[in-house]
Amino acid sequence: MSDEFIGWGGTLERSTDGIAYTAVPRVRGLVLPKVTTEYQDVTSLDSPERFREYIKGLKDIGEVSVVCGYTRAGFQAWALDEARDAATFYRGTLANGDIFEYRAFPSITPNADDAASPVTIEATMRGTGPIDFTPAPVVP
Repeated sequence: MSDEFIGWGGTLERSTDGIAYTAVPRVRGLVLPKVTTEYQDVTSLDSPERFREYIKGLKDIGEVSVVCGYTRAGFQAWALDEARDAATFYRGTLANGDIFEYRAFPSITPNADDAASPVTIEATMRGTGPIDFTPAPVVP
């Protein structure tokens, strides 16, 4: 039996203090930041056998885009997050209960691509700091 599952049932929540969270409405898909690591070139004239040498540099969680169905309340909540000088706390919970917490600065765009499509809000979120992972409790 596979441990895989679909995304339906996941949630995204926001918080200004990292304690009290509220749901982000109408999220179309849960997109979580990806950690990347820079590698700094430390190759020198005495590097062995003309191979480049590297050391680990800084880590970055980069940017992700979240698409939500448009609601006035949802747009206003995103706009407040965008206007803040400090990063907003976000908590993504997968359908299996695994939790990913991170901070980000969102930039929002309402989209009405064509007359026949639902209006959406796209939030491009610039992550800052680490991602905290909390696995769901294992059920025997």
